[in-house]
Amino acid sequence: GTMHVSDERVLRLPQAVLDVFDASRACMFELIVPPDAFVGLSDEMMLPNGITLEQIVGPDTYGKVVVAARRYGFTTRQIGRMRPSALMFAFSQPADEWRRRLQGWAFLDLALQNEARSLGKPIYALETVQEQLAVLEARGLNRTPAMLEALIEDSRLMEREHETMIQYYLRADMDAIFGQEAARAAALPYETQQALTAYRELLLDFRNAVMVERMQSQLARGRAFVAIGAAHLAGKQGVLSLLEGKGYRVTRVY
Repeated sequence: GTMHVSDERVLRLPQAVLDVFDASRACMFELIVPPDAFVGLSDEMMLPNGITLEQIVGPDTYGKVVVAARRYGFTTRQIGRMRPSALMFAFSQPADEWRRRLQGWAFLDLALQNEARSLGKPIYALETVQEQLAVLEARGLNRTPAMLEALIEDSRLMEREHETMIQYYLRADMDAIFGQEAARAAALPYETQQALTAYRELLLDFRNAVMVERMQSQLARGRAFVAIGAAHLAGKQGVLSLLEGKGYRVTRVY
């Protein structure tokens, strides 16, 4: 389970995890991230010509998005043409972390991919950027403005609690991480909580099932190292439970 941050403490993986990584035959990740992925905005993140973000979310939400997205390093011109789903992914990280990505810093998932490449290990993606964006757009279109506003509010709380989350992650305390997320959501207005819950169901539950299916071919061959966000692991619809449902025995290494 990874944390999608570039903090050097998170990048220093425990030896037990490194041993499994070194012994692996192949590696799987949520996405294959090109080294220059955040230098500019990819076409997948942009709306088709003739369509603007303001047309989709309305002027009130658009004004809030512009203020928030500037903190993330996006220009007003970029914001106006960005897909709502691309902004949702940005707002799911603290602003400082996203700005570091735009400056070329490698977060944990990318650092692992770069190391796998240097060792000649084959790497495989469990999904594509287009698929990630499509999940939110196809299934959450009617709630897009509410989801964006909820993530803006949640990101402000997240920035204040980011260090606490890192400490939980370094202790490998997944229960504390999920408890902190629940407490953060509870501090938001009810309608905002509902929109945030809908976003997380789209971001996690649906994608978990897809990723588990796509793991099967490499898991069947053995010695596969899978690195995905820690939030995908836990819960009844989490990856670990889904794997157990397919007959796998799950043992904690670290």
